[in-house]
Amino acid sequence: MNTSASPGIKVFAAADAVIIILLLGAAATCLPLLSAQAPATVAVFRDNRLIAEYPLAADREFAVTGAIGPMRIVIRDKRALVASSTCRNGICVHTAPIGVAGSQIICVPNHMVVEIRAPHPRNDADAATR
Repeated sequence: MNTSASPGIKVFAAADAVIIILLLGAAATCLPLLSAQAPATVAVFRDNRLIAEYPLAADREFAVTGAIGPMRIVIRDKRALVASSTCRNGICVHTAPIGVAGSQIICVPNHMVVEIRAPHPRNDADAATR
């Protein structure tokens, strides 16, 4: 059995190598553009006003003041939770940690919303760019 190609057919031409190199170069050039996003954030609102916002990727603990008293929020392992609150029933404290964009923990008595905001692509161009 003859496994070699027919004499008139080239298996791999030099032009094929050039095309493959160009495609790999184009793909490598696009990778930084695909990964150029700001990290997701934990946004805290009181009465629909943004009062705090921190990156979800960095572990931290912070306190905010709600309508009836302080609330302690913990960011750990790319998830956020309400560790303590002065509200009577503590529903916000018993809510599971959130980490997906659009997820919320709401404390109605304290007028507070803790929300995960989706990452936005970084864009250095402004509206005046033509």
